[in-house]
Amino acid sequence: MNRARCALLPEVQPVVRPIESEAPTEADARFRATFEHASIGVAQQTIDDRWTWFNQRWCEIVGFSREELLQRNLSGLTHPEDREIGEEFDRRIRVGELDRGSIQKRYIRRDGIVVWAQLTMSIVRDGKGRTAQCVAFLDDITTRKKAEQRLAAQFSVAKILGEAPDAADALRRVIEALCRELGWNAGSLWTVDERTEMLVCVESRRLSKTTDRFRGRAPDPPLKVGQGLPGRVWATGTPAMIEDVTSDSNFPRQALATSLGVHGAFAFPIKSGTTLLGVMEFFSPDIQPADEELLRTVNVIGGELGLYLERKRFEELGAQSEVRQAAIVEAALDSIISMDHRGFITHFNHAAEKTFGYRREDVIGKEMAELVIPPELRDAHRAGVARFATSAETRMLNHRVETWAQRADGTRFPVELAITRIPLDGPPVFTGFIRDITARKKAEQATRDSEERYRGLAAASVEGIIIHDAGIVIDANPALGRMFGYDLSEIIGANAVDLLAAPESRETLIQEMQKRSSGPYEVVGMRKDGSRIDVEITARSLSYSGSTVRVGAIRDITDRKQLEKQERELMREQTARAVCSRISSRSCFSSCFR
Repeated sequence: MNRARCALLPEVQPVVRPIESEAPTEADARFRATFEHASIGVAQQTIDDRWTWFNQRWCEIVGFSREELLQRNLSGLTHPEDREIGEEFDRRIRVGELDRGSIQKRYIRRDGIVVWAQLTMSIVRDGKGRTAQCVAFLDDITTRKKAEQRLAAQFSVAKILGEAPDAADALRRVIEALCRELGWNAGSLWTVDERTEMLVCVESRRLSKTTDRFRGRAPDPPLKVGQGLPGRVWATGTPAMIEDVTSDSNFPRQALATSLGVHGAFAFPIKSGTTLLGVMEFFSPDIQPADEELLRTVNVIGGELGLYLERKRFEELGAQSEVRQAAIVEAALDSIISMDHRGFITHFNHAAEKTFGYRREDVIGKEMAELVIPPELRDAHRAGVARFATSAETRMLNHRVETWAQRADGTRFPVELAITRIPLDGPPVFTGFIRDITARKKAEQATRDSEERYRGLAAASVEGIIIHDAGIVIDANPALGRMFGYDLSEIIGANAVDLLAAPESRETLIQEMQKRSSGPYEVVGMRKDGSRIDVEITARSLSYSGSTVRVGAIRDITDRKQLEKQERELMREQTARAVCSRISSRSCFSSCFR
């Protein structure tokens, strides 16, 4: 790892308070076994903010091993811009303001790469309703977040270009919008000076103090073709991206970037046909890995900016570019459907064709409700359209909601929907951004179903189940308590050998417990009242975070052993009678010859 990348890593300090070694309860053991290989990150935390376990996926998301995470202050992994909201969220969970809550924030991995994650925290309560611990779920939403950012950037640019009467103002607003929507911190516009045949920086916008110093220290010198990132884009006519400018040999302001902690950069051309009109360049304090989807998106935007500038040269101010809007909308990965104030479809992009199974030419001019809205929701949809068209109501506008949609073949599927109003002259026009969330819903339902099945199996178990660590009982099920005549409170924390085994079986039981897996084997147990009980035990070891616990299934075989004993006694009696009968017969035979 190079020095610049090391400088970007979070300052994750060891926890001052040592982590206590706590054996997991049976519920913890089942929980951890269930979620060790889950597709999302899962962790457990005590109510005093001490993390006790992380599954494999959590470690993969943040880029640290489980052992490292258990010894570190996790707040140090949070991106500096998100630490405040993260700390407030943690506080509300700890003080009990929230039993369940979720936030989206960024983490900085060991390699310096920033990942977006959705963190969900749930309070777990004991049987008396007291707070016991927190369970955390971490879902890597980087791909989804970047897709949302790209879509938001496309829409923001389309909106700016549709309403800005002045080209210079539009370009300034585009730089700010791309910084804001894509999560970058500074941007500049370079244009071609035809007299000197060099690129000249004519506009810079920034969103943070660091990049403000980077851009505000001194004017950027003009660049030749191929010089610096803008010069490279000018030479090739294609977008380009630098993961870390501090290690790039063709970056004129490398020393300044290193001192100020600037790392990632990308740039794209503004073109009209094959003519390059300018280059937009953006910077981030984070290391930014290659992102082909981002470059494809900004390439479309660059083409639209070029078209916009050309149209501004030859058309009156305020002209609208249907070509520009269509190109951006067609580049979107989500379904985008526009409708007029009556609810009739005016635009249906390619993604919508694939999602809903209609051809564009078959739906334009038809009512949206009849085609993609399930029957039971159509009246509410039409009422909402009427309110949007006749009032300034904005409750449903510009918010993401989950609802149902319907395909051409009549199948229903869950979607995430956002509706926005396009500011055009005349009657209002609305655009819906629709995402199919079927896969996400199935995954959520599968998680809930798995949890319910697990609970049902535990409740229905007729065998005694015991979990112990080095002989000390961690947890047990009700069936074990009934089998030996104890309340569970008397079993938990006791020595399993001393409490449950008869003296003559304790040595055997200790030897079997030292094996990784054993059974079935038989020993004599002892109930609370001192009576003996024959049991059959099957056991195995499980490892959790470096600790090993034993899980044993215990079956009462007293009746079976009694039956076997009775059969042996009956066999002995029958054998004895047969022997006596043979002896008696010989005696009688001998007397006949006397």
